[in-house]
Amino acid sequence: MDALHLPGGMDSQVTLNQGTLIGDLQYPAFDLRLLSHYLAEQLGEAYRQRLLEHLCLTSQELESRQFVLAWQMLEGLSLAARWLPGPAAGVRFGQGFRPGDLDLLQASFSRCATLGELYRTIKQQPTLVGSFADVLEYSSAQRFSVRSLNVADIDPVTFAFLFEHSISSMRSIAQSLCQREVPFLQVHLPLPDPGPTATALYQQLLGCPVLFEQPAFEWHIAQEVLDYPLTWQPAPGVELSQAEFSAPSLIDQIQSHLFQHPDAFPSQEALAAQLGMSTRTFRRRLKELGTSYQGLQNQVRCQLALAWLHDHRYPIEEIGERLGFRDVSNFRHAFKRWLGRAPGQLFEIP
Repeated sequence: MDALHLPGGMDSQVTLNQGTLIGDLQYPAFDLRLLSHYLAEQLGEAYRQRLLEHLCLTSQELESRQFVLAWQMLEGLSLAARWLPGPAAGVRFGQGFRPGDLDLLQASFSRCATLGELYRTIKQQPTLVGSFADVLEYSSAQRFSVRSLNVADIDPVTFAFLFEHSISSMRSIAQSLCQREVPFLQVHLPLPDPGPTATALYQQLLGCPVLFEQPAFEWHIAQEVLDYPLTWQPAPGVELSQAEFSAPSLIDQIQSHLFQHPDAFPSQEALAAQLGMSTRTFRRRLKELGTSYQGLQNQVRCQLALAWLHDHRYPIEEIGERLGFRDVSNFRHAFKRWLGRAPGQLFEIP
């Protein structure tokens, strides 16, 4: 999408990027593979086996696959968020990530000259990097910032863990790629203040001030960091071509239908018939994927609302009406439940 220039003469711009993966959409297997090994190291092999059994995977299958299903990765993160002890558990998990572990992403690493070029490249490939959040980017001449949006309505404990893991692994990989320190300016967490000892641990692990009780999950870096050159190269003989993912995606099909009819979503019965299955089978398959038709409708509504608000083409009242809300107050309430902020507050930049 085009950048949104902020009012008031601020030297800033805002860009919305959408790429949430859920259900039976493909997700890179390296993330779950590393998580399973980490659980074995921290908690014992029994926990790794519990994870694999819960996700209907064998150890051999996970080690050999390039992709898993998004619901499997999300469920794995949810279990890890509850099993791993202590504060900053997601940060500590992310510290172990290295470029050589990241399968198909190594092709992007080898083709890009700077961190900024790599960031722009991989954000256009959500299937290869994996993402459970949409992001709002805003920047000035000195600072680049990214806010994570919980569009898929993931439970708060899991979402906090995956945000911690994502920024920590991103930093660890970036430092390996550049062979130098890659500092954050700040990290913001909308979590209760854990006290001075836990805060100090977060700051030690992330190498920057970490602020709690903030409006949103955000990370901030200096613009100059995006110009850091990449010096890492994959080992000779590493396969860099993207493999096909064989399983068709039911959620892809459903979302495609919903985005094609933003003003009037088809009924569950009508869509099930279009997809060649009974309503009962349709509900059962979505339940197996950890979601529901109402949940998918809400996610699409949220993403449409974000896009329309970002484009500034429709007033809030019209957006709510187009999305099927009889009253604008109901739309505001739903939007705040989805993203933790009212529609009018979303693009407010601190």
